[in-house]
Amino acid sequence: MNPTMRLVYLFISLALCVLNGYSMNSYYVSVRKPFRLFAIVTLVCFVCNAYLFSVVGRAAFMQIVILSIGMPYFVLILLISRKKISQIVFNVWLWITIYSLVNIMSMFLNDITFRNLHFENNVRIIILIGYLIVYNKYLKPYHCSILEIANVNWWLFSLVPALFEMLIVAAVHYSRVPQGFSRNYVVLLVIFVLMILVYAIVVYTFQKAHTAMKLQIAKAVFAQQLDEAKAQV
Repeated sequence: MNPTMRLVYLFISLALCVLNGYSMNSYYVSVRKPFRLFAIVTLVCFVCNAYLFSVVGRAAFMQIVILSIGMPYFVLILLISRKKISQIVFNVWLWITIYSLVNIMSMFLNDITFRNLHFENNVRIIILIGYLIVYNKYLKPYHCSILEIANVNWWLFSLVPALFEMLIVAAVHYSRVPQGFSRNYVVLLVIFVLMILVYAIVVYTFQKAHTAMKLQIAKAVFAQQLDEAKAQV
């Protein structure tokens, strides 16, 4: 693949990642202003990373991509988001694990079909677009409702996606790769199934606790109103 096409795929993937990350947060400023800030940072980030990509090469660039792309957006979200810092950290790690899943899915589909880098990049872009649509249409209300739950230690909870990402990295680099594949997909499948189960249990537990808390508050308010009514009588 020629350098120009690699930069085109890099820019499209970066733009889609920004849209997904943008959707996961709420902001102090108006709707248009954070979008413009994200657009400006995206343009600057793309120019800087395109230069790095051309200077250090793909192999070295992939080792620093999390810092060279992730850190500018993390700082931007930290400055304009209404979320707590711990919640922002959780969202960042969550998105990193989701992108790892998307990346590995595209590699797997490429390994069992055309084994072509153009095809792999196109599949990755299609999956990112699909996830963006599914998240905004179906998953965002659940995600937002979980973040609104009080008395959650988000620093501790951020360890869940962080640890899963470490498992994914270890599986990619240290597990034995079956012949004919670029990754050990059996090990990665086990990690992803376990991750989905953990998140499902956590979401279910959080929702039950949140429902119980709201019911308890409603009962307390009703009891107070009843006492006031008795006092008036």
